Amino acid sequence: MAKPTNAAMIAANEALFAKAVIRPEWQGRIDAAAKRLCHPQNKAWFTEESARLKRKGYDVPWFMIAVTKEMEAGPDIQFLRSIAQGDPWDRPSVNVPRGRGPFDDWYEAADDALISCAPYMALWKNWTMGGALTISMKYNGLGYFTKSVPNPYLFSGTTAYSRGKYIRDGVYDPTAISQQVGIAALLLGMQKFDPSVTFASDNVEARPSSEPPKDIVDDATKGARTARTAAGAGGAAAAANETAKTGAKTGTVVPSSTPLLPSVAAYTMIGVAIAVMIAATITIAKRKAAVEAIW
Repeated sequence: MAKPTNAAMIAANEALFAKAVIRPEWQGRIDAAAKRLCHPQNKAWFTEESARLKRKGYDVPWFMIAVTKEMEAGPDIQFLRSIAQGDPWDRPSVNVPRGRGPFDDWYEAADDALISCAPYMALWKNWTMGGALTISMKYNGLGYFTKSVPNPYLFSGTTAYSRGKYIRDGVYDPTAISQQVGIAALLLGMQKFDPSVTFASDNVEARPSSEPPKDIVDDATKGARTARTAAGAGGAAAAANETAKTGAKTGTVVPSSTPLLPSVAAYTMIGVAIAVMIAATITIAKRKAAVEAIW
């Protein structure tokens, strides 16, 4: 199994791209999509978003914003859908990442998607061809890389990919063939229509830090941490209920004016609280691991 370090993924994707050629039967579809993305009216959206990010201290090439939108939100010529997952940006998202928004406009949604949502493209530093393909691959998961097979999300439509596809979460079919144009094919097509689609030659560090920043981990685990805290408070209240009842019987505490729960109800609350706290702790660990894995 290939080890999914950034350096290993960048090198593998660079090597695959070097031999990738657009398949003739895909050329028409790829040219149509590439020409649309490079059209001045559409390009203006992507260059403005790239400039917005730069003013905030981030660097994402306009064409990487373009292909991310194409893969995650489709053509969407009116820019009504978020590039995070293709949901309308004017309401809370229902697909992963869930609960993002509503936003005031497409740009605000794009800022959130690129800065605050996995795989945190705005925090990426390596814009070589291999680096660009690697951060894009992280939107789709690392399953293909760990199997040492070309990722169709990147290479479908090129000679670097022939078959093999995850047909649903965790289920890989070696005979299935992707029908979606891959990002490498889109970028090759865009280079025909716009000379500014170029890549860095310096193979710099992919991320600004070896571990994800605390605020990113905190954001990913916020819901589970809130549930754990609430459960702990509920369990403590139920335990205090039983302590008060015991004290009242022995005369060691002053009786409270608040009615006390029956013991069965109190112990049920304690049991539920413990179960919720355990489940939340497991969820926190899993979400933290997921962030670290994609980082």
